[in-house]
Order: sequence, then structure tokens, then C-alpha cells
Amino acid sequence: MKSSIFNFCIFFIVLFSCKSKSEEQLDLGLTITESDTTFLNVGFLQYQNAKFHLSSEGSFIVINQDRQFFWYDFKSDSIVKALNLDTTEIILPEVALSHAKYFESDSALSLFFPQKSKLLKLNSKNKIIQDLTLKGFTESGFTFSSKGDHFFMPNSSESVFIGIMSLENNNQKLFLDETRFIGEFSMRTGDLINSFGNFGELRKKLKERIMVEGIVLIDFLKDRFYLREVAADPSIRVFDLSGKRIDEFSLGTKKISYELKLLVNNDFLDSQSTDQFYSMKCASDHLIVSNTFSRKKVNGRFSFESFLLVEDLKNGRTYSTKIPAFQKIVHATESKIYLVSNHPTKEDLILVTLEYSLGMA
Repeated sequence: MKSSIFNFCIFFIVLFSCKSKSEEQLDLGLTITESDTTFLNVGFLQYQNAKFHLSSEGSFIVINQDRQFFWYDFKSDSIVKALNLDTTEIILPEVALSHAKYFESDSALSLFFPQKSKLLKLNSKNKIIQDLTLKGFTESGFTFSSKGDHFFMPNSSESVFIGIMSLENNNQKLFLDETRFIGEFSMRTGDLINSFGNFGELRKKLKERIMVEGIVLIDFLKDRFYLREVAADPSIRVFDLSGKRIDEFSLGTKKISYELKLLVNNDFLDSQSTDQFYSMKCASDHLIVSNTFSRKKVNGRFSFESFLLVEDLKNGRTYSTKIPAFQKIVHATESKIYLVSNHPTKEDLILVTLEYSLGMA
């Protein structure tokens, strides 16, 4: 009798697991219901070199390339403000400015100079009101990540969170084992408080370099960090402000391969590119918007392919559609997706706004 009950329990668990797995549906139809293009008056800015962040209250996309800043206003669908810090009287570090954060409540602007480990805050009159030196990360074996818009200053925290990686870049095994994706620094002392987020086992299997753009995609919403490695693994891992992993989802898309391609002799021209996730933004706490990028050599010529992907983490479904390659997602809502790219025939930077619905029209 006990054996029968035990066998029934095992059968029930297996049946329930199979049912849950079968309910996951990938690459359902993603319908673009409307599309609009805005030319951004920012000179000859290249989207690959610029940084984009949403202002604190969500009214603007702030664009910066080093010391040039531009404010795109959602309401007017245009650039409404520009600032070149080199034309001001501010004495700034003579190194590249990497990240920034704009606060609408007081028009303050926080600036990050990774080569000097320096964080400065300017008030609305462009006067320095905070000068903070970040410390402790080199001693812990880290450096700042040069790829991605990974700079977060949550209103609910007295810390700044910045993208980091291991210093062991010449030893891929150590690099993959020791890298942490986010460093938390005290806004009071500048000390490294915590580091979290790491490579998964799928990427660690190949202890060699691969050809991809960046390492990890990170977005922040409602005191939660959403992390996704660019290659090998479709998982999205969710962390709270303390660095504790509180959830993980593995949906992704069948439109790309998760096989890693070895970078041969550091030759980017002849090596086969690994398919990757190119950019990612949270539309809500359960809708994640990404796009993919694939580079293939066909008959001696390279071709490029990209898919737009919306993942419904709550219901275990993904929706996808093919889009032009070389676009970066800079903002997303439950009805709209904003992407930047450079015009295919001109040097203008453009903002593409897509209205979408989940499922076929």
C-alpha cells in the first residue's frame, strides 16, 4: 500500500512538471501595430558609442557621449535641451565621462568618470555639489565594465550601482569564475559594499573568448535588477538591492542559437560570431523586451539578422518578430518600444517608436 502511494506521488510530481513545462510557449506572434521615426538633432552621434538613460521621473531619455548631453522629451517627441560640459566653467577630470543620471526634481546631474573612479554631482546651475571617489574595487579584483548602460542610483538607496567585471581578463577561466556584474558603492564613503551577479554554468563551459557585443544586459525596475548574459543562456535572473537573487526565468527564443563560437586567434574578421541578446529593457515587472543579433557568413559575405522579443515572465510565454539589425532598445512600456539606430543612408541618429500587441492581429 505504501509503495502504491509513493508511486502515485512520483507520477503526480512528474505529470505536474511536464504540464508546467508544456505551458511555456515560445515565439508566439508579436504584432507591430504602428511605427514612427523621429530624427534626433544631436549631430553625428553614433548610437553604439553613446549612452542612453531614462530620467528619474521618466519624462526624458537623456543621451550622452562623453561630455555632450541631449534631452529627448516624450511629450513633444523632440530634443528639448542640449548641454556641452566643455563649454562651461566646470573643472572636470580630463578623462572620458562614461555614465550619467539626470534627476528631474532638482535638475541635478550625476557624472561618472571610471578612469578616475570619480563620481560628481552638478546642481541646476552646473556647480559641483558632490565629489566622491569610489574605492575598494581594485583590491577586490574588479574593474569597471566599459560596455552597457550599467549605472543606477535608486531613490530608495544610499548606494550607487555600477557595472563591474573581473580584472583577470587574460585568464578566461578566472575571468568567468570571478566576475561579478554589479558593484554597490556607498554614496557616503565611496567604498565598495557588495558585488553580485555572475556567469552561469553554460557560459563557463567554454573557457575561451567569444565574439559578442558586451557581457551582460542589466535593467532596473521597482528596486529589482534584471540581468541577462548576452550569450549562451536565455535566463533572466532577478536580484534585489541587497544582491540576493530572488528569481530566475528561462524562456528566451528559438530564433537564435545558444552555441558558443570560439574567437580564433583574436581575429574578429574571420571568426564566427556567437548569436546574442543585443539590448534589454523592462516594460513592467513581468514583461521584458529584448532584441537579438546574429552575424553569419553566407557565400563569403556577412549577413545580419535581428528579432524583437517580448517575454511574459508571469505566464511563461514569449512573442517575437523579425526587425532590422543594428538597433538598441532604450525604453519600453506595456504598449510601446523605443529603439535608437543610425539612419541607413545618412549619419543622423533616429528614434524608432513601435506600438505593439502580443499575439497576431
